[in-house]
Amino acid sequence: MNKEVIIEKIKYYSTQTFLKHVLIALAIVLGIALFTMASLNIYTDHGDEYIVPDLNGLSLKQAGELLDDNDLQYEISDSVYYIDRPRGSVVEQNPPADFKVKKGRTIFITINARQMQMVEIPNVTNVSLTQAKSDLETEGLWVGNLNYVPDIAVNYVLMQSFKGKKIAPGTKLPKGSFIDLTIGKGLEDQDFTIVPNLKNLKKKEALSKAVDFYLNIGSISYDKSVKTLNDSLNAKVWKQSPENSRSNSVKMGSTVNLWFTVDKKKLAN
Repeated sequence: MNKEVIIEKIKYYSTQTFLKHVLIALAIVLGIALFTMASLNIYTDHGDEYIVPDLNGLSLKQAGELLDDNDLQYEISDSVYYIDRPRGSVVEQNPPADFKVKKGRTIFITINARQMQMVEIPNVTNVSLTQAKSDLETEGLWVGNLNYVPDIAVNYVLMQSFKGKKIAPGTKLPKGSFIDLTIGKGLEDQDFTIVPNLKNLKKKEALSKAVDFYLNIGSISYDKSVKTLNDSLNAKVWKQSPENSRSNSVKMGSTVNLWFTVDKKKLAN
């Protein structure tokens, strides 16, 4: 390419006509890009998101109405049975509360069965407390109050009862019931145990651990942060009395009082 041609091209590229054509081309490309993005947004409902409400503890009717108000749907995925939850209430949901979803999304929920689930009481007499606890939990039952009495069979179950009455193996009770146990403590006054650390445990976790140390749960208190059923289910121990200490021993069957919260600052202390 000779020098004259190069000079002519430079002059042309510098003209307003060329610059005008370039700007028009850029505008067309930009317009197409914006149109494409807008179309995708409309197609995918981009930005039209809904925060999944907390359905925990609500009846099926209440949950359905709340989801409908938020342009969401629900489908029952499973049912379970908890003795301490209202029958027919929502106990789990997926996606969870506060999760962002698109309009029309289906929320899968698990409800507490309306029909009370009954289980047979196993025979836990004449076995160790550890074995009794395992056998009861296998059937969906919980160890309730521990009553220690003088007996040569240390930490062995002497009697099982329900609501103050001796109960025979094979008796049917609602799943989740608490079975009280009478335990031997030996014939000498040496029935002591240390107080475990129950902090940052949920209620049933704390109960289970207390049993492992031959203790009962005494009073249970919730602070002001616990406002809903879901809060009470997720609350954790932030204070206990007596405190955990290797040098702090108490008699077997003693009680530990617990305070629960969902306040993260209290739980961090």
